[in-house]
Amino acid sequence: MTASLGVAAAFELSWQELKPSAKELAAWLSLFALAPIAWTLVEACLPEWDAEDLEDVRDQDLLGLHLLQRSEAGIYQLHQLLREFFAAKRQQMPAEAAMQQTLCRVMVAEARQIPQTPTLDLIAQFTPLILHLEEVATALTDCLTDDDLITPYTRIAWFYQGQAAYAQAQPWLEQCRATAETRLGKNHPAVATSLNNLAALYESTGRYSDAEPLYVRSLQIREQQLGADHPDTALSLNNLAALYQSTGRYSDAEPLYVRSLQIREQQLGADHPDTALSLNNLAELYRTTGRYSDAEPLYLRAVVIFYHRLGDTHPSFQTVWSNFIEFLRQVIQAGQTAQLSAHPTTQDVLEQLQEETGKER
Repeated sequence: MTASLGVAAAFELSWQELKPSAKELAAWLSLFALAPIAWTLVEACLPEWDAEDLEDVRDQDLLGLHLLQRSEAGIYQLHQLLREFFAAKRQQMPAEAAMQQTLCRVMVAEARQIPQTPTLDLIAQFTPLILHLEEVATALTDCLTDDDLITPYTRIAWFYQGQAAYAQAQPWLEQCRATAETRLGKNHPAVATSLNNLAALYESTGRYSDAEPLYVRSLQIREQQLGADHPDTALSLNNLAALYQSTGRYSDAEPLYVRSLQIREQQLGADHPDTALSLNNLAELYRTTGRYSDAEPLYLRAVVIFYHRLGDTHPSFQTVWSNFIEFLRQVIQAGQTAQLSAHPTTQDVLEQLQEETGKER
């Protein structure tokens, strides 16, 4: 205890030496998690400060008095005891609530850059952000706006799911659902989104019976709150259909895929990438059930949309083109080429595949 009191007294002496701007910066740093802090995040929280002045305060005051450590270029960290000390000082400042809200806005803006399926490069890029985002999601939830409420939880989960770390992602999505229901009510569109995301995680790990009621509930909320023809309703229809397809419930999946496609054609347009995605998904269902003549025109439409809207190097085009190729291979193997049309693209690819098959034999 004597040692602790001595440390506190030493901190207090250093605090008294700091000018007001340095005290404010120390308070801001205490808002972040006990982890390395990218200086760009600090700058984003203090846009009204001159960048050079901010660096001078950091270097001359905090680093100069050994109240802050430089981990590497552009990365800084507080010692745990100093973080606690600065946090206690921050709690006495009239501007604390505004500081917390600003940090939340900055972190949400950063989080929105995390895609649902991050690449390895993006995972590396966002790794320094995650612990600070987790701090916001656990300690500063009350400072998040209703519109931003589920974003930290969702993007943290996507970060872990992108690494197949499903066990780490799951509690964030479950907490997301609980937090949204508590604050916004069980029928809020954000709750539908949280249900959908949690269902997708369960589906990814083979927990189909757990995923289905969440997808169904998400669809019900979106139909009630957003309307039967809303694009988010189409997304829920598509996701539930995909679950049914994965579990062999093809007759249950088809009407949902068809309805999702109709909504997207009406609300987004016949050549929208989401429409192309629905075309591809329905085509895949028809391929699975051997309805080759029904599948072919859907594949062709999806290929054309993705090609013209996104280009032939885009992953979405590559995916649907690969699906179309595999579809034609299956038709050849099944001896059902008579079901195919005389469309030039189909016939050209079909001829190439047949030549390859002949050479293999």
